[in-house]
Amino acid sequence: MRQILLTSMITLSLSACVNNDSGAPVETEGYDVKAMLSGIADNIIVPRYKSLSEQTINLQKSISDYCIDVDNKDNLHTAQQAWQLADLNWQQASAYIVGPAMEAAKGTGPSTVYYYQLINDYSDLAKVSAASIDRNMYFFQLQAEPLDITNINTSETMLGLNTLEYLLFDTAPETLKTSDDDSINAWTALTDDKARLTERCLFTAKVAQRLASDTTGLYEKWLNSERNNFVLKHNESLTALSDSLFYLDTWVKDVKLAQALGINGKCSLNCAEKVESPFSQQSLAMIKANLEGFKEIFTAADGFGFDDVIIAKGYPEVSAAFIDDSNAAIANIDTLMANDINLYNYALTVDSTACENASANPESGETACHLHGYVKRITDRLKSDFVLLVDTNIPDNAQGDGD
Repeated sequence: MRQILLTSMITLSLSACVNNDSGAPVETEGYDVKAMLSGIADNIIVPRYKSLSEQTINLQKSISDYCIDVDNKDNLHTAQQAWQLADLNWQQASAYIVGPAMEAAKGTGPSTVYYYQLINDYSDLAKVSAASIDRNMYFFQLQAEPLDITNINTSETMLGLNTLEYLLFDTAPETLKTSDDDSINAWTALTDDKARLTERCLFTAKVAQRLASDTTGLYEKWLNSERNNFVLKHNESLTALSDSLFYLDTWVKDVKLAQALGINGKCSLNCAEKVESPFSQQSLAMIKANLEGFKEIFTAADGFGFDDVIIAKGYPEVSAAFIDDSNAAIANIDTLMANDINLYNYALTVDSTACENASANPESGETACHLHGYVKRITDRLKSDFVLLVDTNIPDNAQGDGD
């Protein structure tokens, strides 16, 4: 009955959810926004960017070590593992892209690009083509006077973790994906496969160096000024943090799962091509990290978080439901990974109607379709119980339902 009452309240009051923009501290029923944001910044966000900076620096070193002798496959494997660690770290941070990650990056380029796009932006996955990356190898590595990669901020440049995935996991040097004549001529002028692979590795190292610079820059921004700004501008930050959680809706549910599985009518022909991490085949691990990041922010890593806000408002069962469904989704992924299930291969064969039925009853199995159902439960609750009880709004890009 309590849940029915809450749902009725949401139906009547959702349009009236108003952010407190007065600048006064927001404190209600133990809900001290500044204290909550302070804990989240100190215990989650700043340590996350510190770890990401350290991991991308290690990734750069691992790639440089590999470039010394590209015949050493152990060094390649080390670099691939370093990439996986860095990318999983970023996937967790993707659940709370706020602060300087949302700022426009400085540098030359024809369009505005934000820091998070330079690191890894799944929404731009379609733009990150092998042909474009191979062509950029010419501009930044092979031509007589290579361009300086440190001051470029255009998304067409193909920077970041998704570019490094292609370069590290698709390593055959005998082919070049681009049809650009300058790139092909410079490539074929190299004497043998080892020379080509070495030049490709040196280009990879430059991309990794730029990535390490960008992530370290974000960490330093948080350390030097953004942490205090995040807490002081508490109303703005609360809205941004709340909005960031809807990444689970707009990208994890609607694209990484529903679109790849062909159950939202937004792909044609081979829906599996929408699967994330096509070269490393780490898509399920990435989704798991997204869920872990969501849960980390929702619970404030066991500090005072959104879960406690909802409990303070008198609805502990709603708070518990968020956590239970998050745990169920993560456990589902663990089962799939333990059984060596590959999301790309699964998406190639899945029946969309059966998948929709499985999603509607997630407890009935443990496929990727059931995973979608658990994630949808979380995001449906975000759009109802969460925004009402936390007193925020559904962001514009999550107003509809993409599945």
